Amino acid sequence: MLDHKMREYQIKVVDRDVYTERIKLFVDMPLVKIITGLRRSGKSCVMRLVMQEIAIHALADHIIWINFEDLKNQWITSYVQFNEYVLSCIKDDEKYYFFIDEPQLVYGCEKTVNGLRLKNIDIYVAGSTDKLLDCEFATLLAGRYVSFRVLPLSFREFINFRDAFNIRIGDERCELDMYIDVGGFPYLATVEFNPYVSRNILEDINSSIVLKDIIQRTNTNNDPLLKSLLAFVCINIGRHVSIKTIGDFLKGEKLSVDQNAIVKHIGYLVDACIIYIAPKLDINKKCNTNGEKYYLGEHSLLYASYGFREENKAKILENIVYLELLRRKYTVSTGVLRITNRNKTGKEKNVTLEVDFVAEKDRSYVYVQVCNDFRYYSMIKEQKFTPLLEIKNHYRKYVVTLGNSWQADENGVKGIPLKDFLLRHEL
Repeated sequence: MLDHKMREYQIKVVDRDVYTERIKLFVDMPLVKIITGLRRSGKSCVMRLVMQEIAIHALADHIIWINFEDLKNQWITSYVQFNEYVLSCIKDDEKYYFFIDEPQLVYGCEKTVNGLRLKNIDIYVAGSTDKLLDCEFATLLAGRYVSFRVLPLSFREFINFRDAFNIRIGDERCELDMYIDVGGFPYLATVEFNPYVSRNILEDINSSIVLKDIIQRTNTNNDPLLKSLLAFVCINIGRHVSIKTIGDFLKGEKLSVDQNAIVKHIGYLVDACIIYIAPKLDINKKCNTNGEKYYLGEHSLLYASYGFREENKAKILENIVYLELLRRKYTVSTGVLRITNRNKTGKEKNVTLEVDFVAEKDRSYVYVQVCNDFRYYSMIKEQKFTPLLEIKNHYRKYVVTLGNSWQADENGVKGIPLKDFLLRHEL
């Protein structure tokens, strides 16, 4: 019979090798492996997958799983009790593997984790806040940890999950439509689609993220401000904004707060991986400039606030592409390009063009524009192709569209369907 600790994690999980392959490189290294990400994005399952790999060669009773959201562990509220528990698990001097889920719920947890590091123990920690990498944790573990950010399912992972649970509905284009409608939270990829149930689950995730992961953790009492900030992001996906823009929006919502409060509460949303901020890059000068764009940590969170509306599809597609670039370990900015044109009379005119994404990795760049479709090709060409054609370098340039079969290649700028872009192994 399996040991109870083994039974606890030998449940059905679908491989997410984009993360497990990275983490496995650090198994048995004297570094704490810290896994962060949006609540319900699959961090615990990634840890379980790593545990299953380790279980091939490790003793079952030397693999310890501790989830602080589990009722049986909620008596552990401070590092003193945490110390007592972990010491009771260690029976000999052989190698142990500790997998710790949501340790930030325990006061002073970083002291216990740091103490474990000094023993013959390989440590894995998962939490739904980037605060794990801040303050005391970072101070005590400085130079002794490696971090991994888990995002909700990519389109490729979404298909794999639906295959594993035998609920695929058709070809990849049909699955893409489902991915857009359902989103990338793993649970929703494992059940038959029901619009009413799916929306309820998304609303619950949205509520639990805002109320549980932020309000309780930060002791803030400004629930209306957090919800209004999240609403602002949903409305303004893909638009350059500033703190002043946000302040003006909040005034319209009858919320009067100063800029410091806005910055602080935006920080709460970023720490919980609910939103991401993409800085604006001046492509000519290769430096950041004023203004930034906000994106959701999972595009389906928009549905929790506004339901599915056809007019929001362009925002959703842009959000999907942004997260895909992050998954592929790019540093992502939004771009502006300043050029000088001449009109028919020869008069010069300064023009600022926008590029949706400038993605950089290993000193190489990918430039990406996103649009819904190419039915109005002349307008799309002006807005999407022209800015990329003005970038005079040899790096890859794409215009990504929802269209299934349309392809284009104009002087090195490639039009590519969203499905193909998301399924490419290399961009």
